[in-house]
Amino acid sequence: MIGACWSISSRALLTTERLIAGKRMLLLRGNVRECGDDAHRAASVPPARADLREARKSADRSATRLRVAFLSPVDSSDPNALSGMPYRMRSHLEDRGLEVVPLHRTPLPDRLRIIPDPVRSRTPAMAKKSWRSLRQAMGMATEWSLSRPLFRKRLRHTHKANDAVSAGIEAVEPDVLFGVCISTMLYELNTSRPIVYFSDATARLINDTYPKYRWRSPGYRRLCDIYESHTMARVHTAAFASQAARDSAVNEYGLIPQCAHVVPMGANIVPHSDAFRNGESVDAPSRDDLRLCIIAADPIRKRVDFAVEVTERLAHHGWNARLTHIGEPTRRAARSPVTQCLGRLRLSESADRARCEQILRESHLMLLPSIGEAYGIAPCEAAHFGRPSVVSDAGGLPEVVINNRTGLVLPVHASAATYATAIANLALSRSRYLTMASAARSRATTVLNWSAWTDRIVELLEAAAADGSAQRV
Repeated sequence: MIGACWSISSRALLTTERLIAGKRMLLLRGNVRECGDDAHRAASVPPARADLREARKSADRSATRLRVAFLSPVDSSDPNALSGMPYRMRSHLEDRGLEVVPLHRTPLPDRLRIIPDPVRSRTPAMAKKSWRSLRQAMGMATEWSLSRPLFRKRLRHTHKANDAVSAGIEAVEPDVLFGVCISTMLYELNTSRPIVYFSDATARLINDTYPKYRWRSPGYRRLCDIYESHTMARVHTAAFASQAARDSAVNEYGLIPQCAHVVPMGANIVPHSDAFRNGESVDAPSRDDLRLCIIAADPIRKRVDFAVEVTERLAHHGWNARLTHIGEPTRRAARSPVTQCLGRLRLSESADRARCEQILRESHLMLLPSIGEAYGIAPCEAAHFGRPSVVSDAGGLPEVVINNRTGLVLPVHASAATYATAIANLALSRSRYLTMASAARSRATTVLNWSAWTDRIVELLEAAAADGSAQRV
């Protein structure tokens, strides 16, 4: 998400310089192989002939594959980074035949370990969590006390780093730039290549609704707004996962409405069995068997304890309700008799992926009462398994789940009793549940999937590349 990528590490400078040096060496070797003894004559080509040769190269490239510089704040080959978005986007663009050149931020080295590993391994989880909270509080206090000078320095650093990024882009000679949730990397980028930007949120949406960022300093918020407004002012095209994010970009950051598009994302987990792909029947819930699940890496924002309370209320009223939680467990979830905590599951691990698929297949409903949500990939995944979702109306969730059609959408401030009543009423009506399940699967296969996303994004990339080629000619 956007909040994870506001700064560019200094190691990105080194990575880009190495990329430039490598590109120059490849070009030099290529010139030697192609030109041989004519290298000196090639250096003395008149400007008109050089322009003609460049035009021919562009024409040859357009007749082959579209070359896309893929800008990402994380390693786009990592299926776990940034909710798997860069990984899915890059892999699907490559599968569609585009030449994707990844340019991402090199991760910083691990922090110096103050506590020795033997002590760390014996430290209780709650103690580690308390230490992280204390460290975050100290960092927040420093940010507020040094807000203005700290973020002026960050702005200068970003500008300097992006000068090197600009040189790296020109070294790979892309037809178009595709930026994934990286308004920081696009800040004052010095390039003539057209830019297509995609994100699931804007800085304002994240900072206003995510608890992790809600209490950041005014200087931090101004810095985010600067990055975002500069990006929206210079992109050729911007696409967003939801209408809410698009409206925020247009209304709060001045993005030209004609340049703004809505392109829903897909799911990270889809059924692999032929039975599900061919429309296997879905078993409906009942008072004797009601299985809920919640996928929440951030238990505070996605309100895991609230989901536990909803399940406990259902159990109190005679329902045999069970909640399965995938993600970091809370104390209440771990102690609740109606909750099963599986911990974090990594999609890059085959066993974890199979386990997550099993939970989605066996659950009756996906529960996601988030207080802030940019999009909502978990309900997309549930829909692919023919499972309706019960969600809040935060962020893009009402666009992922269509109320009373593919699930239920409740007000973000609705009580646990309201959620429990809505779930019970849905579970009591077998026909209503099965109709929702069928509609959820149908929408997943037609709208909420990466193939549909790729179709639309490729159209936008090709249009931007065509406009860029026309301007260069």
